[in-house]
Amino acid sequence: MSRQAKTAKTSLLGVTVLMRSAVWLNGQRAVPAIVTDIEEPDFAPEEAIAVVTVTAFPPAAPSRFIREVPVFAKEPAPEVMPAAWIRR
Repeated sequence: MSRQAKTAKTSLLGVTVLMRSAVWLNGQRAVPAIVTDIEEPDFAPEEAIAVVTVTAFPPAAPSRFIREVPVFAKEPAPEVMPAAWIRR
């Protein structure tokens, strides 16, 4: 059972997600990001798939490395920040 969960988490490495953070227009702008590392899931919100480290690529700005971002299957509520969700 734990082997399947570990495989699901490692399959997130390199995945393109959309994320929002207070850094970009106080959370009003979603920017593309690439998952670069998987963090410990102990502090993840209830519906989060995993807690990850991402490299975000905002338009007209340098890329930014952000740690401890929860990833969700779909876009979470606006008050959850920082947050990332799988791009569909």
